[in-house]
Amino acid sequence: MENDFITVARVAEVLESRPLALKVGGRQLALFNLAGEIYALDGFCPHKGAPLGEGTLENGTVFCPLHGWQFDIRTGACFDNPAKPATCLPVRIVDGEVQVQLYTQTMKSAYELAMERLSKDSPTVKLTDEQKKQLAELDSIYSAKIAERELFLKEQLVKAETSGDYEAIEQLEKQIASEKKRFQSELEEKKDQIRQAKS
Repeated sequence: MENDFITVARVAEVLESRPLALKVGGRQLALFNLAGEIYALDGFCPHKGAPLGEGTLENGTVFCPLHGWQFDIRTGACFDNPAKPATCLPVRIVDGEVQVQLYTQTMKSAYELAMERLSKDSPTVKLTDEQKKQLAELDSIYSAKIAERELFLKEQLVKAETSGDYEAIEQLEKQIASEKKRFQSELEEKKDQIRQAKS
């Protein structure tokens, strides 16, 4: 079943000194032992896909072996880019075995989760044809703005990667995420104004 826990290792196999990389059901995992507590993260770094199970573990933080990005093994939080956390998976210990819940509700897309929250928190609002048209126009305008800005910044990113300027690469990746978030926030604000307008 989708929400079942799956045995992936014995507790004794997960050492405090280093992560344990393994593949289960076609999925790469990284297991960690912090003072006897076992934690699991998705096995790939969200930055460039390097195996977190081959990283260095230090005081509850795993360092990606490729670029050194740091992740809190308890929460998946990324210290280098908060917009790119690692996926943290539920773990339980049963009879000395580490069991991980590979597929959870947290695996839903941001859109699915937002729609669930909206349906619980807000009554259904009927939009007029004019409001629908305005919302579609806004989507189109902001999609173009985001694409134009991303294109420019990604060109800069390619130049930085070609020259091996890792500091510039990191800054540009942060700028891309930040500007995309800003545009999306502006878009949602304007859409809310249209939705709340009296017809």
